[in-house]
Amino acid sequence: MPDLNLLFIYLIFTYIILIVLGFFDKIFGKAKEERFEENEMTLTQLEEFIEKNLNRGLEPFIKNIRVEYGNLQKSAEAMLGKLKILEKAPYSGSNDPMLIRKAVGSRNSFVNKMKGLARKIQMPIEDDFDSILDFHNDVTALINFTNAKTVNEYMFLKELFEREADGVIESFKKISEADKSFGRVIKEFQDANSKFLELQKGLAEFKELSEDLEKKRTMLSEYENRIKELAEEKNKKAGQLGKLVESDEWESFLAAQKTRDGLANKLSNVKSDFAQNVTKLERPLKKYQWLVNNKILDCYLEYSFDSLDSVLSKDPDAEIFNAAVKDMKTKIIEGKIDLKDADKFLSTIDSMLSENTIGKILREHVKVSEELKNIEEKINSLDTAGKKRYLEGEVESLGREFETAVMEKEKIVRQIDSVELAKKEKLKELEGLVSNISNKKIVLKIQN
Repeated sequence: MPDLNLLFIYLIFTYIILIVLGFFDKIFGKAKEERFEENEMTLTQLEEFIEKNLNRGLEPFIKNIRVEYGNLQKSAEAMLGKLKILEKAPYSGSNDPMLIRKAVGSRNSFVNKMKGLARKIQMPIEDDFDSILDFHNDVTALINFTNAKTVNEYMFLKELFEREADGVIESFKKISEADKSFGRVIKEFQDANSKFLELQKGLAEFKELSEDLEKKRTMLSEYENRIKELAEEKNKKAGQLGKLVESDEWESFLAAQKTRDGLANKLSNVKSDFAQNVTKLERPLKKYQWLVNNKILDCYLEYSFDSLDSVLSKDPDAEIFNAAVKDMKTKIIEGKIDLKDADKFLSTIDSMLSENTIGKILREHVKVSEELKNIEEKINSLDTAGKKRYLEGEVESLGREFETAVMEKEKIVRQIDSVELAKKEKLKELEGLVSNISNKKIVLKIQN
């Protein structure tokens, strides 16, 4: 029985422990669950959250900064007064023209730089942190610049205007001290509100990314529309080109081209026949020409393609040529023209005169030339080749423009992917910052 009592006590003790552990688990488990419970927040709510917390310290900050701004203004006014004294100060203790010239030149430059600093300090500021911070950064940068650029000028100034220059330097030091005090107030505000300022900066960067993304999406849409338009226009022109080369007009054009090429070849053969036939009598004609000096024979003897046009204009039926050849035949027979192979030439002359060879060639030339002219006029009036060239050029141009647009679209797609990634990372960063500040798990809800 004692063993049963011990077992009973053990069971009761175990039950009590389980109850206690369950109680603590409920307490701490719930706390843990509440700590990591997600809370949704829109960007507008985040902006209001930042503004609300920053405004708590903004009013006393503005009040303090206005005091420091007033001190800067007084220091700048004091400097301007000292600068007037320096500008009007007479030379003292020297008649050295070289020293006077250098000192006066240095004084003008020194005064202008100091006046520039004073005018910058007198610029108004707005009652917002960014405006105040920009003002402070500009003034501090100008103080450092002025200090660095006036060191050498002061070395010449003190030779003639030491007392007046030292007065300006004293005012400059007071401005520097007032600017440092101005900066300390800004830093105190930044330190006290660093988390909210960091959150504000992150939110501004997120908005910039969102705006950039929206612009790129708009550009992408424009390029997609342009690509579609170019593809449709290219297909339209390609269709027109296809219809043209399959049309009766194109068949007529090709036939006309073939006819023109045939006539051009035929005309070339006529010109060649003319040259070959005149060449057969070249030697006796030259000797005959020495006797009679017939200018038209000069055109024949050139027997070039260009000379053929002269022959046609002066002896279109070869009457003058045939008469000259007949006379030349008589002179050969009479021995007035000495030729070793006279019989061969006389035979050629008889053949050419009986068949009127040159006259036929000239008439054939006129006929073929007229036919060639007519067919060329027909081809030009159709302008089929011009239409084809235009359509081919349009298809090629549209194709290049299409390819360029596609490349630009792909470039924008890559940029969008990059901005979207940066935006997701910035959103995660913002959620981490606001969760840390609010001690809650914050999930930012945004509209895509």
